[in-house]
Amino acid sequence: MGANRSPNQAKAARVAREVMKSFDLGDLYGLISEHLDYPTDTERLYEAVDPRYSNLEKERFKLFHILENAVKTEGEKRALHEYSDNWVEQCSIREMGWFYLGYAAALRFFGNSPAIKLIEGGRKDEPKPVPLKSEFKL
Repeated sequence: MGANRSPNQAKAARVAREVMKSFDLGDLYGLISEHLDYPTDTERLYEAVDPRYSNLEKERFKLFHILENAVKTEGEKRALHEYSDNWVEQCSIREMGWFYLGYAAALRFFGNSPAIKLIEGGRKDEPKPVPLKSEFKL
């Protein structure tokens, strides 16, 4: 195993720690979001939470099309689409808020320093947890 070690491993580890200093919960949320296969993964997750999800979503689309066909003027159509865009933005904000809440709850139950072992070329000491920003401390 030692033969595969880079001679610059200590420097690389130091640079990686420096790069990650500004990494925060929003970055973690972004990484997880980018990793998901939308909409497949999210639909599977939502249906695991509540099997009615898919039917509720189909019903919402049907209702939106009924409303879209009911409005007559361009102003009414524009207002309906602005309402829809607003709703999507609100849902995104709520989703991120629930992610933050879940993270804070996990910290509350499991502590600020979960027992995660890092492989760093035979490092003997435990890594120090990244301090949480004040808005995430319980």
